[in-house]
This record gives sequence, structure tokens and C-alpha cells, in this order.
Amino acid sequence: MPVGLHEKIRQLLSRYPEEPDCPCEQSFPKALLAALFGIIILSTVFRLIDCSALPAWLQLLLGQTPFTLGGLGGAWLCLRQPLREFGWRRVLCWSPLPPAEREQFWRRNLRLTIILIPGSIGISLLVAALLQHVGWEYFPEQNIETLSKKANWLFWPLAFLCTAVIAPVVEEILFRHLMFRSLRLSRIPAPALLAACVFSLLHALPQAIPAFIFVGLMLQLAYRIGSLRQAIVLHASYNLIMFWLLILRNIVTTG
Repeated sequence: MPVGLHEKIRQLLSRYPEEPDCPCEQSFPKALLAALFGIIILSTVFRLIDCSALPAWLQLLLGQTPFTLGGLGGAWLCLRQPLREFGWRRVLCWSPLPPAEREQFWRRNLRLTIILIPGSIGISLLVAALLQHVGWEYFPEQNIETLSKKANWLFWPLAFLCTAVIAPVVEEILFRHLMFRSLRLSRIPAPALLAACVFSLLHALPQAIPAFIFVGLMLQLAYRIGSLRQAIVLHASYNLIMFWLLILRNIVTTG
């Protein structure tokens, strides 16, 4: 990383304090392992089952199951006692947003989105061009892209719900909150980068790994400067824009 850019990032982060400790943070590594185990188990099970004959909307919902049921469910099993003792707000460090800070919150989200969207698209296009140049021919689509080509009217409201609500909430709790804090607690170097790499790899798109690492780091920055709420809203904003771009692409290609 260029020295000038590194210094600017350091100065930016120095303006914002470290995230406050959670009262049950010692339980996070165990919850993270349970979440990853649940994701891997359910992902493996669904890969062994042929779901191609099911409606697109049902395949979409099943595709959310490993992260939602396996990941969040696995974490919940290990955090039941802290949740009962402290409540979900303290476990997630979810403090109320004062009215005086709401405008700043949305302005910050807009600035981060303006960086995130062109940055991720630019990285994706650059990597795709480089891979094609060296003869790489395997460019898998995201599940929602494949399913959208054979979707009926019921698919799109569910796709919106999964993309703009469920995925941002689940993934930010798992990666930016549980995983980052667990890695930091374990004294592992560069926990934000490592969490972003795992986030990228679990999306299972080889050509998009660098772009998703960038997305993960931007979301971690949002988490640092504005809490879990900021990361969830930025993730939802990103997914929502990409969702509308997918709809536009489908209209153009089928029209």
C-alpha cells in the first residue's frame, strides 16, 4: 500500500475510537466456530441435493439457509446465555442513534456508498479482464443471477427481501461483528483483512474475490466509524443498487 494512502487511512481511523467492548466478547470465538460449522454443514448438504426442479423463489430461499439458519442459528446457540443476561442490544453493541446524529449517519452512508459501488465494479472489471487475458474461462454467476433468468413474479419480492434485508443483517453480524471481534480478541494480525478474505471466499466467485475483499474492508470501515448499524445500512445500500442493476440487465437482455 502506498505510504500516503496508508497515512490517510491511519489518520481517518484515529478520528474514531475502537469499537466498545461487548460484555460477552469472550463468548464470540465459540459462537463464530459454531456459525462457520453450521454454514459448512448446511452448504454441503444442499450441494448434495438436486434442487434444480424446484421453483426459482424456493431455490433462492434455500440458498439463504446456510448463512441464516446455519450461521446465525449456530451463533445463537452459543450466545443464548449472554442474550438472556445482557439483551441483544448489548451483545451487538447496538446503541440508540441520537436524533442529532441521524443526518450525519445518512451522509456518511452516502459517501461510503459513492466509494463502494464504483470501486467494487471497477475492481471486478479489471480482474475479469486480466483473467481473460491469461486464458481463464471459468466465470460463475451468483445464485441470484442464475435464478433470475427463470424467475416468475414471486421471485422478485423475495429476492429484494433476501438481498436488501436478510443478507446485510446476517452477514454483518457474522463477519463484521462476531468474526472481527473474535480475531481481534485472539491477537491475530490484520483481523479486518482476514474477515474480509473469509467473507469473499464464502461468496464462492473466484473472479470476484478481490472485489469482495474490497467490499468487506469498506464494510469494516463502516463498522469502525459508525457501528454495526452503519455496516448493515451500507451493505443494504450496496446490495440494493446491485439488485436494481441486475433487474436492468435482465430487462435489456430479454427486451
